[in-house]
Amino acid sequence: MDKNINLTFTENCYYRLEFAPADFWRPFAEGYDALTWEKGKDSLVVVVESYSYLLDVLVQARLFNLGLLGKED
Repeated sequence: MDKNINLTFTENCYYRLEFAPADFWRPFAEGYDALTWEKGKDSLVVVVESYSYLLDVLVQARLFNLGLLGKED
């Protein structure tokens, strides 16, 4: 399964992260409830204003993915 995180920018120059597929990333988004997530059918989107939040979301997403990989062994 391909897991993707795409970074783009909003009109206000905030960081926009799109996580796909939604079914894979949904438990991560539900656990990271400090931010507001837009939940779509195919992806989950979060907008963060600061660089520190951007880094934290990416690090936590990596740890989430690694944790699931460890469970598959």
